[in-house]
Amino acid sequence: MVSASSNGTVKIWNLTNGEEKTLKGHDDSINEVAVTPDGRFVLSASDDRTLKFWDLQKGTEKTLKGHNGRVTAVAVTDNGKFAISASLNGSSSDNGTLKVWNLESGEEKITFRRHNAWVKAVAITPKCSAAVSASFDGMFRFWDLEQTEEIRTLGGQDNNTINAVAITPSGDRSVSVSFDRTLKVWDLIKREEKILKKNDEWVNAVAITSNGKYAVFASSDGTLNIWDLEKQEEKTILKGHGGRANAVAITFDGRFIVSASDDRPLNVWDLKKIEEKTITGHNGRINAVAIASKGKYAISASSDGTLKVWDLEKNQIAGGHPNLNRLSDNSILE
Repeated sequence: MVSASSNGTVKIWNLTNGEEKTLKGHDDSINEVAVTPDGRFVLSASDDRTLKFWDLQKGTEKTLKGHNGRVTAVAVTDNGKFAISASLNGSSSDNGTLKVWNLESGEEKITFRRHNAWVKAVAITPKCSAAVSASFDGMFRFWDLEQTEEIRTLGGQDNNTINAVAITPSGDRSVSVSFDRTLKVWDLIKREEKILKKNDEWVNAVAITSNGKYAVFASSDGTLNIWDLEKQEEKTILKGHGGRANAVAITFDGRFIVSASDDRPLNVWDLKKIEEKTITGHNGRINAVAIASKGKYAISASSDGTLKVWDLEKNQIAGGHPNLNRLSDNSILE
């Protein structure tokens, strides 16, 4: 597992024995990391205006320079050959740029300058041919990575910030959530958009099932909304969190939904048994969650500075898996 911090370091964790390795090189906060499909390379995007490309086998790194502002997001193609990064342009805080990188040579391939504000998120279609970017300018742009040009601009989310975006495994649809509280589904082939719902609360995260049929939205009121993307109708609302839901992940088989919240417990929803269980252990709000080992484990990251590995079947901290505790500032500097 790979995690990144505001202290400018990247950590590589062995989930079997809890050992960790610290990668140092950035001069400022790291906003996002991406891992190539073969697990050999890690990309980190930082406020120091650079990306770093880490070779985990050789223990070396390359610095990718070209952005004039802090790098806010990064995604890697499924073939591991290219990456796309998003930035705040240094010449204007209202101008967001995207760069496509050739990871074999470490060279910049193309720069896209069509957004008028901070690019919040980027995602790449499964066939590696296109990317989607979502911005604070409310625009949803679709890019051809092979022809290095913009294919289309899909509407705009009421000129409001798009907060999160996800693409179906087939690559033909995408869903987005915005600060204007709307949930939208985008048909990337027909170039059409449809509002699924005007939510009562802000929606902070979205995840799509592996079969592409359902989307799960996590809201500030602590609820999860499950939508049938084919019928474009709400299937159910899951209620259980006592605070804002910050993140959501779905196991590959679609049986479990794991959600993270300000109320500190991790909620595990078993859709087969139609029940919800709460796992406790963190002392601060949970900001992120990921699924590992084909759905057996979940990993959560908290403001208490720790990451925890959970056994989803036993609903407890995984036996044999240590808690990944924050090191002191002194040990990091050493």
